[in-house]
Amino acid sequence: MKCVCRWLVSGLIFSCSVAFAVEQRPNVLVVFADDLGYGDVGCYGATKLKTPHIDRIAKSGMRFTNAYTPTSTCSQSRVSLLTGRYWWRSPLHPIRGVIAPAGPNALLEKGVESLPKFFQQNGYRTAAFGKWHVGVGYGDSPAERYDWNRPTIEGGPLASGFDYFFGLAANVENEPAFYIENDTFVGRGPNDAITIKGKKVTPWTPEVLYEDDEVGQDTARKAVEYIESAPTDKPLFVYFASTVPHKPITPAKEFIGSSDCGIYGDFVQELDWQVGELIDALRKTGRLDNTMIIFTSDNGAVVATDEEFAKKWHLEPMWETYAAGHLSNGELRDGKHAVYEGGSRVPFIVSWPKHIPAGKQNEGLFCLTDVFATFADLFEAPVPESAIDSVSFWPVWSGKSTASPREVVPGRTSNSIFSIRRGKWKYIEHDPKNKTPRQRENKDQLYDLENDPGEQNNVFGQYPEVAARLKKELGKVKSAPGKAKPEGNLLPEGNFDSMKGSQLSPEWQLKTFKKGGDIGSASVEAVLDNGNLCLKFTCEGGKWSLMSRGVDASEGTTYTLTLRAKALNHPTQATLYLVSPWEFVEQKTATVPTEWQTYTMSVTPDKLGKGNNLLLRVDQEGAGSILIDDIKLTTKVK
Repeated sequence: MKCVCRWLVSGLIFSCSVAFAVEQRPNVLVVFADDLGYGDVGCYGATKLKTPHIDRIAKSGMRFTNAYTPTSTCSQSRVSLLTGRYWWRSPLHPIRGVIAPAGPNALLEKGVESLPKFFQQNGYRTAAFGKWHVGVGYGDSPAERYDWNRPTIEGGPLASGFDYFFGLAANVENEPAFYIENDTFVGRGPNDAITIKGKKVTPWTPEVLYEDDEVGQDTARKAVEYIESAPTDKPLFVYFASTVPHKPITPAKEFIGSSDCGIYGDFVQELDWQVGELIDALRKTGRLDNTMIIFTSDNGAVVATDEEFAKKWHLEPMWETYAAGHLSNGELRDGKHAVYEGGSRVPFIVSWPKHIPAGKQNEGLFCLTDVFATFADLFEAPVPESAIDSVSFWPVWSGKSTASPREVVPGRTSNSIFSIRRGKWKYIEHDPKNKTPRQRENKDQLYDLENDPGEQNNVFGQYPEVAARLKKELGKVKSAPGKAKPEGNLLPEGNFDSMKGSQLSPEWQLKTFKKGGDIGSASVEAVLDNGNLCLKFTCEGGKWSLMSRGVDASEGTTYTLTLRAKALNHPTQATLYLVSPWEFVEQKTATVPTEWQTYTMSVTPDKLGKGNNLLLRVDQEGAGSILIDDIKLTTKVK
């Protein structure tokens, strides 16, 4: 087994690749719930709903408490998950609202590789069930509309990398209200015509129209049939995009009255039944012990905390649930469509026996786009160039690290309101040009989520420097066409200004250890050297240290740090340390020449104790400038 890690600052992409032969690779089941809230599951605090099957996944795996979609609506989340890129980068996704059921397939954007195609290329059988909602057909504009009357469905799930599909074009209540299997409508003969008038799509016979309360069971049973009949010569990638609990709230009759909080609660319990059926199918076919299960949701729940509002917008089931004492999004503010936490923070659970530690909770930031790079890391395959917003979490999932490799999570609602979270801070950006009807959200806001998870106290005016820094970071994310640097490079993401003194990226520090007297000065800035981005560390008197942020280190592992450095103007004395705070684990004292030179430092397992983390420290004293580039941390498991 080989493990290769990369260190990338400031985004700190710290990835770990473990190569598994195809026959050893796990089956993968992704359950993507529809409008399920952060507080709708037992393991996330629900007490009036029973979700034993979902809770068992959490008990056998890892549960994330700060997992996000980069949006708070349906098609945006699906595009982000299945491409590894933020949805607003796609020219085939409308800036406002969702992809129309007959809109062009955003996974077929030129130059973009989809997650199911990636699994196909890595030896998997791929199948999708339930809600599609990323468009069908090939097009150049979100405004284009597919002709449902064509003999077969072109540019649908099969063109996107799935070997098999059974489900719906979009929501249960959307056109066309009859099932699709592979690239045809179920029950349609060669001479059966479809009538299309605007958004009303009428089939050749009403007998093929599905009943709303049967869709959940129909799609689950088809997925079970597929798992039980699929050959075992290849691993499976099954994407089960449930239609539950998205409106219309129509639980099957077997579940009505099963919960203590109305038919919405009953519907959530039907979702849990779906999960149980899929797990049973994996167990019956002998696949369960080697299956990675991911359970998550596309966005938060729709909430109604006022009866009159609920009646006006036909949200009576949500009001009934709230009146019964159940909070679908827990203590988080608002829900679906909103820029607040209740809209985009979602349950995320992953399990894989013997490979992902059981019963663990992780509080680090995570984004649905990160699923793509994590699987690439697991397969020791290159991350597609198009998956520009994906960061590998395999070191975290596998238990080798607890530190999140993701520093920020940006978001954009379907009403084009942007936000960004870093650490405990969340900034929401005011756009004066945005005429969204949700103007109460379209204003500058800053929240301390550590002390105010319900986003009740806007502290924008109290911490202008924090808001300014986050606004700048958000600008980089919005404008960046892709990764701003090659993997292993030290520099911050996107376009950037000089970073000096206290303006240094927050995950780095510039400190003096000289007490009293003339401590001199030091600065750090981003510069180009023959077109290559690197850091310039200048010391002008005194003794100064430049220190990176730390990365968790595991026992039984050898760590090797490599970097390139060169001096400007004249050779400069510097000391390079690989530090385990605050012990100097390994160091190199050198006169840095004016030509690029590579430096290597290693830490063997006997030098590391449990809970150590590692960082780079560079010391300079007196006067001089050095450039630093291409920092990499590789690991070798003992």
